[in-house]
Amino acid sequence: MKKALCIVLSLSMLFCALLSAPFGAFAYDYNGFECEDKSDSTVVIKSYSGEDIDVYIPTQINGKNVSEIADFAFFQNNSITEYHIPSTVTAIGTAAFFECSAEKIHLTDSIETIGDNAFMNCTLLRSIYIGKSITAFNNDMISGCSRLTEITVSDENENYSSEDGVLFNKEKTQLLRYPQGLEAEAYKVPDGAEDICEGAFFGCQLKEITLPESLKSVKDKAFDSAASLKDVYYLSTEENWQNVTVSDVSNSYFINAEKHFQTEPEPCETHTKGDEETVIVPPTCTEGGISEYVCTVCGETFKEETAPLGHTPETLAAVPATYFESGKTKGEKCSVCGEILTPQKEVAKLVLAPVKKKKLTAKKKSFVFNWTKNTNATGYIIQYSLKKNFSKKKTVKIKKNSTLKKTVKKLKSKKRYYVRIRAYRKEGNKTVYSNWSKTYKIKVK
Repeated sequence: MKKALCIVLSLSMLFCALLSAPFGAFAYDYNGFECEDKSDSTVVIKSYSGEDIDVYIPTQINGKNVSEIADFAFFQNNSITEYHIPSTVTAIGTAAFFECSAEKIHLTDSIETIGDNAFMNCTLLRSIYIGKSITAFNNDMISGCSRLTEITVSDENENYSSEDGVLFNKEKTQLLRYPQGLEAEAYKVPDGAEDICEGAFFGCQLKEITLPESLKSVKDKAFDSAASLKDVYYLSTEENWQNVTVSDVSNSYFINAEKHFQTEPEPCETHTKGDEETVIVPPTCTEGGISEYVCTVCGETFKEETAPLGHTPETLAAVPATYFESGKTKGEKCSVCGEILTPQKEVAKLVLAPVKKKKLTAKKKSFVFNWTKNTNATGYIIQYSLKKNFSKKKTVKIKKNSTLKKTVKKLKSKKRYYVRIRAYRKEGNKTVYSNWSKTYKIKVK
């Protein structure tokens, strides 16, 4: 910890000194990037003063390839959350991203060198990629990355490899770095590993670790700040353990942990889920899914069924029926999958009530017809005929529903007439009618 503090203080002093020094003759601004042309006709990015939080470093500036991220270029930048580094960049300088707030830094296979402390104390960084061209990568580069859960390495890299997010040399004889942000409480070092290197398990959350018979040494500070470590399982005899070299430099948690020989920790009867979830089969509204977790106790990866999400009801509004269109009752559907939860039922069209006679009075060659009012009607239609079946009829149209009396004239004297009435309703070009009333008969004078 003292060494880390010294590193931070030294870098801060050096950064302040660089800030107070003037830029070179070729320093200039390009879209918020402070740039400088190099003698090999490429460009180095020295800093950034723009407002983007998702920063894409340009591939070219003024026709020249961007080849380098300078020392301290993004030192303690707390506004940028994601960096995209182009394939033209081959070098990242000392403390280039020191204590920045990035959650993602996209590195490429073109990067050949990474300076000391380049990503130190990036406490939000989740993963780091070591491309095929990297030949040197030390623990200080990612020291203090407390949320780092994965280190991946290009299959074409000749010096490094990774397994389950843990960094090894190519042959996997040296365990170089266990990501500090992994939440597993147990880890098994793969067979064939011979050395646990300096700072390999710095600040880890492990409670127990299983070591292979192939192990030869535990280097300085390999378990520095690994305060949770309680049990060490060695898959060989206590006699062979005496041949394993364990440094006493900042390894007290490892040295004081209880040792178990020729045995492994008991497997979990019930796994304990960590915060990290990998969805294998997404759940739907009605079907469960499958997710993958890492047990925080034993470190084993396991799968678990997840519950259906359940429907998310959305109201289907009722549609009132009219005299011209049928309606619908209120219903429900799922707003996610569209399944109908409560079907809407059809509501029949409204029907005009029939009109009733109030009075039918015979007059000389005429009659007077009085009827009841239909408040929903536009008007009324009266038919009269000498034939009971209305095969020969005449029609009188009443255009106001407030008119409730009509005198029909010019009839034949002493004849019996058949009379009926119905209401009608008109909206636009559409008209509906009530049923006909009873047929009434009257003999005119």
